Amino acid sequence: MPAYTPVESDFVAAVLNGKPDLLRKALAAGLPVNTHGFDSGTLAPLHYAADRSAKPAVVAVLIDAGADVNAWDHSPHDPKTPLMHAARRGALDLVKLLLKAGADANAANDNQSTALVSACGGGKAPAFEKVVAELLAAGAKPNPEGLIWAARKGSPAVVKMLVDAGADVNAIGRWGVPALHLAADENRPEMVETLLKLGAVPHFRAPADNRSYAGQTALDVAKANKRRKVLPLLEAAEAGKKPAAKPKPAGTIDDVWNRLEKALKAAAPEVRKSLKKGTTEAKLTKLEQKLGVTLPSDLRASLLRHDGQKEDGDGLFPEDFVGDMSGEFVLMSTAEIESEWRMWRGLNDGGEFTGSKTTPGKGVRAGWWNPGWIPFATDGGGDSLCVDTTPAKGGTAGQVIHMRHDSGDRPRPAKSLADLLANLCDHYEQSDG
Repeated sequence: MPAYTPVESDFVAAVLNGKPDLLRKALAAGLPVNTHGFDSGTLAPLHYAADRSAKPAVVAVLIDAGADVNAWDHSPHDPKTPLMHAARRGALDLVKLLLKAGADANAANDNQSTALVSACGGGKAPAFEKVVAELLAAGAKPNPEGLIWAARKGSPAVVKMLVDAGADVNAIGRWGVPALHLAADENRPEMVETLLKLGAVPHFRAPADNRSYAGQTALDVAKANKRRKVLPLLEAAEAGKKPAAKPKPAGTIDDVWNRLEKALKAAAPEVRKSLKKGTTEAKLTKLEQKLGVTLPSDLRASLLRHDGQKEDGDGLFPEDFVGDMSGEFVLMSTAEIESEWRMWRGLNDGGEFTGSKTTPGKGVRAGWWNPGWIPFATDGGGDSLCVDTTPAKGGTAGQVIHMRHDSGDRPRPAKSLADLLANLCDHYEQSDG
């Protein structure tokens, strides 16, 4: 934790806890509103607040106090304006507020990164789609970098919005290739299909001196890197045929774990060694009694197979494996599940989330937290992957949701734990060798 002065500490607390009056106190005590003093001197207060998805009421106080809405932070590699920070977090209310205050929707750094590019690379959650739509409506102009980042990390809906707004689906970005190459390399069949429908050229071949894709077409990329999910689509596109049928379902949780353990042994042996032995039926029954829920069959079977991971190892779920996951996620034990669940229960019962807005994914109930969400993996910083025992209409019991501590987005990355682990198998199998 940085050694903040009392005034700076009041500001940080105001941002993190949504307390505009505490911010006014810090300003009255001399908080410099346009000085870069946070995160090793790279961020001014408005950058810090936008990057932490502060409440609009807090950010409004900074703007009223004279914060420069178009100031650049002092990041040495990829400087951003407050609008870019807010867009990167999918903070729609802040994006609207900053635009209204005069933020430049087309401000770009030397990497050609803009607020629109930041939102395109934020993830697949609906919040980023809304931010992209808002920026486009405010006059943001799409560039190749936005389309490339959307192809890698965003949703097909974002790509379609960009192309509808004038983006060239075959434009060459800083990687020296069009978006289709990146979608292929990320093994994203839904994105490859969308790009092809929008006119992406499947036979474009990267220059021979390209650092990452020398002389390769998107199909070559998929073959070389074992991106099995997109191979049928690209093969069909080059041959002018319809794509092959979708792959078969994941199978039982034990089938998936058999496959996953084999893939881990080849691609990530240290992760394989970190998996603990399974728990017992008696401990699972006690966990159900303490939480007041019936655990989904997939989660029970998984915990009987592996009761979490050992400490100080790499997480089972690597960074960026699911949507906008920003770090590794470690498999949790029954004891850790109970502890994490009780922590969220205590915060909820204490009124911590009263009035907090959320953006639930398909089939996910609205609300910051729900006692029917059972965490099974954590990033160690407050975010977790949960199985959902109380889905909304359109959802399925046992679906997986991404629970974030600093955002109201509640996306659904998989319809079941078995499906999520099957996708993880694909990831490690493609990493083998």
